[in-house]
Amino acid sequence: GPGQEAVFIKDGQICDIMGPGSHTLHTGSLPILRKLVRVPFGGKAPFTAEIYFVNRAAKLDMHWGTATPFQLEDAKYGIIVSIRAHGKYGVRISNAGLFVGELVGAAPADTMFDHSFVSTYFNSILMAHIKSNISAFMINRQISFLDVTAHLMDLSHACNDSVATEFERFGIEIVNLSIETISPPASDFEQLKKMKEKYAMGEHVYTQERKLDMMDKLVSNPSNAAVNTGAGLGVGVMAAKE
Repeated sequence: GPGQEAVFIKDGQICDIMGPGSHTLHTGSLPILRKLVRVPFGGKAPFTAEIYFVNRAAKLDMHWGTATPFQLEDAKYGIIVSIRAHGKYGVRISNAGLFVGELVGAAPADTMFDHSFVSTYFNSILMAHIKSNISAFMINRQISFLDVTAHLMDLSHACNDSVATEFERFGIEIVNLSIETISPPASDFEQLKKMKEKYAMGEHVYTQERKLDMMDKLVSNPSNAAVNTGAGLGVGVMAAKE
């Protein structure tokens, strides 16, 4: 039917892949989906073959999510936080022969090769790539998890490219993987907010201390004419007041 391909396997080898439409099958060149086909020939089967019908249409509403939080250090404030993330993605079988060849032999007999199978089978690979990309992205750009929402689109692109490369070797195309949320629990979020406030106060104090330190150095340097002049003016003003 439309959007389908038939992969014919004989003696463990893919011998043909047929697209939509009607096809005449000739002895010795048979390929299939899901069940063993025996061709009657005087009551005997001169050969056996397997045919796998592969749906090439994309499914775009698949969901992914972290089953449990994973630990990451906030790149800006140095606090270890527990992160949860979830989003959506789509899949399309880009290479039916590769998909059947790589997965059919590895899966248990009578496995239903639907989108749920793809989601379950590849979940660990998917999550490993997403976690490592989130970590690398946040560290390399020194972004706090307080501000991660503004970077979800860039993060989604990075994860999509990484995951796509892994899935290609199974004949699967990843379509529009997106990250909808990345968030720490409320307790970690509040801790980050407190650190942000301290950091802001620290920056202000640090700036003031730097200014005072620079003034002290200028005043204490007798070879600096500008400072001496300023100091003299100060003394003159004080004398005038007296």
